[in-house]
Formats: sequence, structure tokens, C-alpha cells
Amino acid sequence: MNSKTQNNLVNMKLERKVFTEKFNIAFGYPRKDTCSTCDAFEIKLKAENLGAEEMAQLIREKELHVRKGQVFYDRKSTAGQEAKRRPTFAAMAFDFSKNLPAPNISTNDVYYRRQLSLYSFNVHSLPDDVVFFLLLRRNDGEKRSR
Repeated sequence: MNSKTQNNLVNMKLERKVFTEKFNIAFGYPRKDTCSTCDAFEIKLKAENLGAEEMAQLIREKELHVRKGQVFYDRKSTAGQEAKRRPTFAAMAFDFSKNLPAPNISTNDVYYRRQLSLYSFNVHSLPDDVVFFLLLRRNDGEKRSR
């Protein structure tokens, strides 16, 4: 590198400071979606009018729900590992991640008259970490006469 380029280098600490203080851009891990069932349990557990028996029942139901979720993730992990070992075994995960209304306008009249929705769909091959991302319009693949 020449000296002109080296003098223009900026370290990560300075970049972080500029982005957070000047542009109000935060750094951190992306947030994960929360499970609506878990959210409902949290709301119910925070209710002040619960009796001891109701509280115990809700806690048991939530623990069962969380255990079922953990079994799912364990099976997914096991399938990915098995697919790495055996070339005749496939393991894939599918995610319908978003329904994006377009145009993105919050005015009531326009909101209910919008004509286009975009759908994002992900396919993840677990053994080799290859991800395919599909973005489709609402009318793509629609059965209709032309």
C-alpha cells in the first residue's frame, strides 16, 4: 500500500462512533421473530389477577410449548448433520419470511387500494449452508385465463 492510502484508513471504533452519533444507526445482532404463543403466555403470566393454580397451569403449558420447539430445532440440526454424512440424504428448511405490501404507504385510502404484494420465500440447504431467496409478486403463478 502507498502512504496516501494508509493515512486514509479508518478504524472500526471511529466508524462505529460516527454511525451511532452522527447518523443514529445502531450496531447489534438482528432481532429474531418471537413466537406468538410464547408472547401470549408472557402476557397472561404478567396478569395480576391470576390465582396460584392458574399461574402453575400456564407455566406448565409454556414449558411444554418451549420443549416442543426445542425438539423441532434438535431434529433440524440432526437432519443437517445426517445430510453431511450421507450423500443420499437431503435436509432442507423452508421459510415464508415476509409479505411485503407495495407501495409501502400508511394512508388508509391508499393502504386498502394497493394492488401489489411481494412475497419472500427462503430455501436453505442445511448440510452445505446454501440459501436460495425468492421474491414473488402476488400474481406470479396465479391460476387464471389470459
